[in-house]
Order: sequence, then C-alpha cells, then structure tokens
Amino acid sequence: KLVAFQLQRSGGSNNKELNAFFHDMLEGYVPTKSAYTKARQKLSVSCYDQLNEQVLEGINDTTNWKGHKVKAFDGSTVQLPNSKECIAEYGSYSTAQDYKDICLSRISLLTNVLTKTILSAHMTKYNSSEQEHFHLQETHIETNDLLLMDAYYGKASILSTIRNKGAHFIIPLKGKKHVVRRFLKNKSRKEELIEISFKETNIKEKYTE
Repeated sequence: KLVAFQLQRSGGSNNKELNAFFHDMLEGYVPTKSAYTKARQKLSVSCYDQLNEQVLEGINDTTNWKGHKVKAFDGSTVQLPNSKECIAEYGSYSTAQDYKDICLSRISLLTNVLTKTILSAHMTKYNSSEQEHFHLQETHIETNDLLLMDAYYGKASILSTIRNKGAHFIIPLKGKKHVVRRFLKNKSRKEELIEISFKETNIKEKYTE
C-alpha cells in the first residue's frame, strides 16, 4: 500500500493525499503524517528498481526512429534534507553565498524518448563525475541506439564506450558552434565529416542532415 501511495501522489500536502488514498481503503482509518514518514524511511529503494524492471518487461520496445532506439541521458543535482542520515550517506557542502552547509546529491536518468520510459536512474554523492554516472547507466545502451546527451558528457571515455557498443550519439559541439552554422548555411551540402580527436582515442563519425 505504501508503494502504491507513493506512485499515485499528485503533489498535494501529505495530509490531503493520505486522506484521499487511505480513507476508503482502510475503512476510515488514515495514517498520520508522522506514521507515513516513519514507514517511508523503512522502504528500500531497490523495490522501485524491481518495479521499473517489471514495467519495462511489459513494454513493446520495438518503437524506433529510422531504425534507432532513441535514448536520452542527463543529470542534475538535488538538495536533500540536512538530516544526520542524509549527511552520512551523501556528505555536506558549503554554499558559495553564505557558506552554509547543505546536503546535495547528484542524480542521472537514462530514458527511452519514444516510449517515454525511464530505463535507469541513479543518485550518488554530489562529487560524483559525469563519467561515473554514465558508466552506471551503460548496461542499458545497446547496438544501434541513438543517444542524446548534453555537451558536458562529451568526454573521451563516454563517447568511446558508446561507439564500442555499436551505438551512436548526438551532442552539442561545445565551442564549435561555427561548424554547425557553416554547415546549415551551405544548402548544397547534405552531409559533412567531422573528426573529433581525444587523448585516449580518435573517433570519426558521419553526421547527416
């Protein structure tokens, strides 16, 4: 019941949501906000991973764009409560403005753009790198996938991993916008070969219009 309540929440206050969900189900008994908070703390996050895997198994994953499964990878940071448990797990960091210690975490998502499903999600310490988060998700990247990412993920280790899996990527050309503008202005050219060199590897990709 607790997991079902979590999944159907619409963003209202705890008291309002608890009353709307449990009143009829439990014949008038509604758990208090405090009881709900304590029960939620005992809930293992792994249950959501298992539920998501079951959902993904039931989805027809043949939807594609020009033969590619289109997936998007992105990350962000979230501020967590300054509780002892959160700080012990994720650490605390000083803000640049008032040097106040806050608890932060880094999160990342890999989604299937066409089926609008979350394939994988992770939350780690704030000082985790983009590479670390990508490698947590890479088991869900398959041959011929088309991966959409921000320029921050244009690291050699990430791009070479994608190509070694037989997948493809689209990322903004950081610091090379003039290359894109030149290509778009030239109406006679349908494609252009762009070479991106790295210390670890040399990747050549053909980008079509």
